[in-house]
Amino acid sequence: MSTDTATTNRGRLTGDHHADTADLTLEEIAARLTEDLRSVQGDGMLPAEAAFRVTADDTGDEPVLRVTLTCDTDISDAISGIAAHLVAQVFQLASHYNEVDLDQPGDPRFLQHIHVKCGDSAEATLVGAMVQTA
Repeated sequence: MSTDTATTNRGRLTGDHHADTADLTLEEIAARLTEDLRSVQGDGMLPAEAAFRVTADDTGDEPVLRVTLTCDTDISDAISGIAAHLVAQVFQLASHYNEVDLDQPGDPRFLQHIHVKCGDSAEATLVGAMVQTA
C-alpha cells in the first residue's frame, strides 16, 4: 500500500439520524429502531402479523444491533423474495442511526445482524454495517 492510499480521506457514510442520536447508547438505538419498525408496520411496509425483536449486544469487540423478524407469510419465497426484501428494509432503517468512516470501515458505530424468517421456508440473514442511498 502506498502512502497516498493510506492517507486518502474517503469520507464517511452518515445516517440521517446519526447526528441527533450520537449520544445515545446502543440500547437506546435499539428502542428507536423498534419504534421505527412499529411505525412502518402500521404503514403496511411490514406484514401486519410480523413479530420482531431488537436487541443491543455489547459483548464482543464491536457493538452489534441484532434484529429478528418472524412472520407467517404463506407466499413462496422463491417467487416473492419476501425474506430478502424484509431484511433489506430493516437494514436500511437501522442504517439511519449508523456512521462508517470509509478509511476504517471495520469500525462502524455498530454492526447489524438481521435475521428474517417467514413461514416454513423463507429465511434470510444479513450482517453488515450500513447502506446509504441517494
